[in-house]
Amino acid sequence: RATRAIIIEYSTLNVNVNIITNNRVLFESDPSGGFRADHQAQVVRALLLSASPAAGVELGMFIYQVVLVLLFLGYNAFVFWLLGKTQHKFFTYGWNWCDIAILILFYATLWTRIQAYVKAGSEDALSSAVIGHPEEFMPLAGICQTLALSNQLLSFLVLIAWVKVLKYLS
Repeated sequence: RATRAIIIEYSTLNVNVNIITNNRVLFESDPSGGFRADHQAQVVRALLLSASPAAGVELGMFIYQVVLVLLFLGYNAFVFWLLGKTQHKFFTYGWNWCDIAILILFYATLWTRIQAYVKAGSEDALSSAVIGHPEEFMPLAGICQTLALSNQLLSFLVLIAWVKVLKYLS
């Protein structure tokens, strides 16, 4: 028997810009005797790993998130008020579908962020007493994938919201 694959995973923390890079290198041998290498790198801002109301940048980010959720709850109420006012005619207007897409993408983004917070909070290796220790492994691959999905959803949300804003500006 031979080893089919070797995976090397390591994380680096840049304290100057507060960014964590998770690297995964895969060396795989195929049945014909060839070798294949694959490298994946994911970059995450460290303050996205917890919703911390601590002082500094983390407090600003926490306040921003709370205000954004409150604004979207108001936007949600407005869209459902319009839906109640116009009833079945609401779905005949294309821009209302844009509103629905914005709300769905926002709640999907919020859900993936909460999942990342829960994953980071449940890992013992990411506790404040252990994180950053040079001899401890930080298992960030799953959390980085969740945050990457969250950023992709957020990008699409911003694109749709910007198209809606441009409708009113033109």
